[in-house]
Amino acid sequence: ALLQGHWGELFFNALKYADHKKDVFLNIKFEEKEDENLWLQMSWDNHSDIKKDDRGGEGLEGIEEDLRQLNEAKRVDYPMNIENKKNKFKVTLNYKSDLLLMGDFDSGLIENYFS
Repeated sequence: ALLQGHWGELFFNALKYADHKKDVFLNIKFEEKEDENLWLQMSWDNHSDIKKDDRGGEGLEGIEEDLRQLNEAKRVDYPMNIENKKNKFKVTLNYKSDLLLMGDFDSGLIENYFS
């Protein structure tokens, strides 16, 4: 649910602030990065009408705070980086990979949910 909320906010922002005259609306890139942890890095970038502003609104600030708490981030460039240069807006999110793994699967939860 948390990922869905983050992605919904990012998609809405991309649509809202996009330069709709451009052929490419949005690029999303997924990569794994490794240091002392394994990270899933997601980059969202699109052409924007906003000239230069490396700040985000309340939605992006909320996502950044979520990621900071979830990742227990101590590094400056994690959990999120925002760039807006030459009318191209880019947001990069970093999730510790262990946050995206499910624990042991309990099939009884599904059976009980639908009964």
